[in-house]
Amino acid sequence: MANLLSKLIGGSFFKSKKNFTIFDFQKEEEQLLLRSQDGNKNVDIIFQGVQQIQLPVSFSGLSIRIADANKVKLPYTQNERSYNNILFEIISSGEKFYLLAKFCKIYENDLPFNESSLNGARGKEIAGSDN
Repeated sequence: MANLLSKLIGGSFFKSKKNFTIFDFQKEEEQLLLRSQDGNKNVDIIFQGVQQIQLPVSFSGLSIRIADANKVKLPYTQNERSYNNILFEIISSGEKFYLLAKFCKIYENDLPFNESSLNGARGKEIAGSDN
């Protein structure tokens, strides 16, 4: 895993000009859903194993990449770093935000507005931190 992460650090694995918002969070399941809805189509960004969040409520376009945890100073504990967590960097409107989680997957779907993809139906996977 360390070798894969070293290849991914710094390069964006997902970029979009769409508007996204925090749509759902399940504390017990450690899942976070960011959603962009455009007509009947959604783009859902799902983070699994979420340990720490430093994000605004909404984004006007974004880019997601894996950050080098040794170069970013954040108030998270060594214990959180030791469980193969990944530090994700989300860049939006020229600002950087961070999220510590196990992995990230991005899906396209046509779920109704009030239906969360954290509950099972996710759609077509279009990107991810492990792809």
